[in-house]
Amino acid sequence: MPLAVGLAYALADRGRTREALRLLDGMRGPEVHIARAQLLHWMGRLGEAQREAHAGAAAFPEDVTIARFSRDLDLQYGHALAPGFRVIGDSDGVSDRTWSNEFSTHWTPSHRFHAGFLDRRMLQENTEIGWRQYEAGWSGVISRSLAASAALADHEYFSGLRRWTGDASVSVAASDRVQVFGGAGVIAMDAFRSVAGGVTGRFWMAGATWRVTGRSSLDVRTSRYFFSDGVSRTRLDAAGFRALLYRPRLRLDMGWRTNYLWHDRETPDFFSPAFFQTHLAEIKARASITRKFECHAAFSGGLQREPNVKVESPLQVSAGFTWRWREALALHGDAGRTTASVERVNPGRVSYSRSSASLGITFWFREMR
Repeated sequence: MPLAVGLAYALADRGRTREALRLLDGMRGPEVHIARAQLLHWMGRLGEAQREAHAGAAAFPEDVTIARFSRDLDLQYGHALAPGFRVIGDSDGVSDRTWSNEFSTHWTPSHRFHAGFLDRRMLQENTEIGWRQYEAGWSGVISRSLAASAALADHEYFSGLRRWTGDASVSVAASDRVQVFGGAGVIAMDAFRSVAGGVTGRFWMAGATWRVTGRSSLDVRTSRYFFSDGVSRTRLDAAGFRALLYRPRLRLDMGWRTNYLWHDRETPDFFSPAFFQTHLAEIKARASITRKFECHAAFSGGLQREPNVKVESPLQVSAGFTWRWREALALHGDAGRTTASVERVNPGRVSYSRSSASLGITFWFREMR
């Protein structure tokens, strides 16, 4: 434990909590985040304590102690409003624009509820399609080792069709280093022709995350889909990362991602090759420029292969930021570009590329203090 953290706790024991909090200003590390969150909690500033713990868990995902502490602090109240906008354009000539807004609240200490609205419009060759989506959901921390979530959505297509989708999932911490999860539900396919026909798909998925060492992790998951147009899909994903640089204000990770797709037959509704595989090496970074401004970036490249198509070398690049403009107001932005066909939604075998950008605001209010 850093000396300053011990001194901060000693000051707090003497009733000098504010002085203890000031002592930790500008410092980072799992123990520092825990200490700052604990001090804020003792001062009754529960919303700030939650955000401090979440920031620590995100900055140091391999640290089991702060992950547990963050989950424990999630048993508090809070409310947020998060409007956003996203735009996507790809080499198939599809323009995709989405407006969204979500309200979330902790109605009880361990349960978070959310409700949202989404308007999504796609344009290709002067033809516009899309849907309006109304969604409500719940997520809960049942215990220190068990969490669950569920959601239900109503899709009203511009064509007059209507589809209901939803999903439920559960996550179990089998040990301090191993987490297993699974879920099932129904999704609405978002390829251009799928939206025109209202194609949906039932699915189930299962996987596990293993913190191999303090700086290394491995994630494996499998899923199975059964689409309303008669096509079935099997998907297998694996990823492994290791922290190369571990500094208070800068983190650098390097690893790989592997994806496999199988379809029992091809369909004109969405990307559905009989077999597809991609293998990407990835490097990603996260930096805290100031206490209010953070940014992240990722770059990956590798190989992809499918039947009757030459081996290709896809590239992916993305970047984003979070700016906490005010204590209860944050601005988020992301942008990226990919040439990986595993990100493709429309059918086809020509070289593919897609660009995207999003901007959102999160407003917290009615904090308990």
